Amino acid sequence: MINIKAYLLNPNAIIFLGVIISAIGIFWKAKRSKTLILIGALIIAIGAFWSEGKARKLEIELKERNEEFEKTNDYITGGDGFCHLSLVSINSRNNTASLVAIPMGEYPLYDVSFKIFDVDEFEKITQEQPAKVSINIDIGNIAPGITQRVGSINLGYENEKRYNVFIFARNGFCTQWIRLKRIGGEWVMATKVTRGETKLYEKIDDRFPQDRYGNIDWD
Repeated sequence: MINIKAYLLNPNAIIFLGVIISAIGIFWKAKRSKTLILIGALIIAIGAFWSEGKARKLEIELKERNEEFEKTNDYITGGDGFCHLSLVSINSRNNTASLVAIPMGEYPLYDVSFKIFDVDEFEKITQEQPAKVSINIDIGNIAPGITQRVGSINLGYENEKRYNVFIFARNGFCTQWIRLKRIGGEWVMATKVTRGETKLYEKIDDRFPQDRYGNIDWD
């Protein structure tokens, strides 16, 4: 059984009604035919305007649902957030520092782990003098805005130190460069984080050496 109310509320039905009335006006050779044509045209215009309004409303509803889905997915995966390491409480006498994991972004991060690669020790490796060149740290999940101490590291007694950190998480892979130099008996640091070719984060101590263009030697 046809639902008359639902049919009349359909903008396509209104447009069709306007077409019928206009057609009658065209073929009806009477004084009022022009009036019928005008009425039909107005009804068609109303139906078209109504149809456009409903399409726009549907488009907005679909966009809102898509945004809700993306937000839910971001909570599950971590979104575009990332985590990086910071060296704090650096002791210039025994050259040790605490390692702190710092999450960036508004969503929790999952299955986070770090592989800290000691570039300087790697370059010293020979068959006669093997060395431990990497440290693995698994921290699991970390909430946004909550820093977490994950260990400590010995910088050695040289005047500079280079670490490359490979960061793994459910939402992807990042690389961090950590460069340290001893200036005036104190350690200063420069670090940056990238995802592919995109730089996500950079922090450089004011005293860290830079060239005349303000660039850091990350090699």
